[in-house]
Order: sequence, then structure tokens, then C-alpha cells
Amino acid sequence: MKKIYIALLILSTFFLTSCFDGGEAENRAYVLAIGIDKTDTAEMDYTFQYALPLNIDSAENETLKCETVQATNIYSASDIFNSNISKEINFSHLKLLVFDQNVAYDGLERFKPMLLSNTDILPSACITISKQSAKEYLENVFSPLELNPANYYNFAFDEKNSPFSEAFYIKNIFEKTDYVIPFTNEGAVVFKDHKAVSTLDSSEIPYYKLLAGTMNKFTIDYTGQGFSCVVLQESKPTITIDKDNMNVYITLHLKLSLYGNPPKNAKALIHTRIKQKCLNIIKKAQNKSTDILNIKATFRPHFMTLPQYEAFDFQQKYPEIYFDIKVRS
Repeated sequence: MKKIYIALLILSTFFLTSCFDGGEAENRAYVLAIGIDKTDTAEMDYTFQYALPLNIDSAENETLKCETVQATNIYSASDIFNSNISKEINFSHLKLLVFDQNVAYDGLERFKPMLLSNTDILPSACITISKQSAKEYLENVFSPLELNPANYYNFAFDEKNSPFSEAFYIKNIFEKTDYVIPFTNEGAVVFKDHKAVSTLDSSEIPYYKLLAGTMNKFTIDYTGQGFSCVVLQESKPTITIDKDNMNVYITLHLKLSLYGNPPKNAKALIHTRIKQKCLNIIKKAQNKSTDILNIKATFRPHFMTLPQYEAFDFQQKYPEIYFDIKVRS
């Protein structure tokens, strides 16, 4: 399903924005996604996935095509791609950047100049990490039988549509150094200083999203106990700190709806599970010294001057911070 969601996303904006006359469409290559793979050389494989808008009216013809070139950077790759297909490249409809996990562990910071200098690439384009090669992933992305993917726009790759996926946008890579980027399938990759350092599995994503304040709702099943609970996040978490004792308190504001035959202590069971799952994610992040919740931004206002904050050395102290989770429902 995730592949379908991504395929819909990268196509939907293209078809919703405007209509192109035949001449313009024939002379341009509208790049919808770019895949970047590590190779055994100093060069990388760049896979450009582009739209064939003139084929949309025919169910018998392909609407997406991929071209892979090897180059030292995106600029050279674009020139080679442009020469190979003899069309003017247009990045204004780019919706997805796919990095293979080997590139992710080497680090993404080197790609920031590319993203910053190309004004055609929108900051709202998504970034994802592929366990397989990015080339293979893009070549196997497909759209459903519906000829116009715009009909499925609301079901596209969006963090609000799935509790098990966390969206990450190009703009985020300029705002943070520590963050979480989703895999193309299940789970996500944790980054520190723009380098992948660990992963989250799909079962951890809903709890990370609760901490990040990006969750809509999800269901916790207590099959053996005969009930389930729909968890709705009503607002972003409240974070307070005790700077002197290095304590951080995170309060989750949730609405719990119970179904089935819940026991009298059902809410207590749910609170305990949510608290433990969230603390496990935080501890995993602390073990890698990755501040995925941007806690340092909460500490900064408690210092009168920047030199005082720098002398405090948050990064050095971060692994030793005591966290506590409170659930209000």
C-alpha cells in the first residue's frame, strides 16, 4: 500500500497543477522523483523518474519512465539525463527524493547545496529512504488502474493518512540536524548530524509521532483481554524542563476511546503502554546522542546569553537527561 501512496503523491500534484499543450509536453521532461544510489566508485547512480503526460489518455501506454545515469553530482547527472532524452528538464513537479540506505549512512548533508541552489525544487517535496536500491524502488512504483491519479490525492503519501508512516520534507533538512526519515516501506531511519545512526520499526512509529506531535489517531489492540483503544492526539505535547536537575517532562494530550469489554483498569494499562513505548524511543535516541525531539530548543530559552548556553554543552549532557512521560486523557 505504501508504494501506491507514494506513486499517487508523486503524480497527483503534476496532474492537478495545470494542463499542458502537446508541444510543451513533448519538449519537456517533468521529473517527479529522483533516486540516489551509492556505487563502488566516487560517482553515484541518479535515477530520474519522469512523467509522460501525453500517454495519460491511454490505459495501454506507460505514464512514468525512469532513466538512470552515473555522475559525481546532481548537476552532471542532470546534464547527462538531458542529453540522453533530448528534452528540457523541469524539476518544478518533483515530489520525492529517494536515497538508498547506504547513502543515508554516509550522510545527507552533502546534498543540501543541491537542494538549496535549485529553486525549481519545492521545499514541500518528500524525502524517503529505501532498503533496496532507489533505482529498483522507482522502477517498481506503479499507479493504480485509475487513469487520473488526482482522484486519489487525499490518499497520497501523507503522514496524516497512516499512523505507521512519518513524512519528512526537504525543508526539514535545513531546519534540523537530528531527525527521522521514513523508509519507503515500513519503519524509519534515525539521523544524527544528517547521518543515519539507527532505525525505528513500524510498531514504534505511532509512539514517535505522539512525541513529535504529528499523530492523528491510531488503534491499540488488547486482543487477549477482549478490548481495543483508539488513541486520538488532541494537541501537541507540552514539554517542561528542570534545567538544574536535568529533567524533562513531556505531557501527551490524548483522547482514548475504548471498545469491546475493557477491564476497570483499561486506561491505566493504556497509559502504562504509551509511556513505556515513548520512553523506549527516547532512550534509543539518547544512546545514539540524537536529539530527534529537538529538546535543545526547549533548554535554550533558560539561558540569558548564547555563551552561557554554549558553556552548558547540551549535546554532552543530552544522553544523561532524565525523561518522564505523562499521559492526560
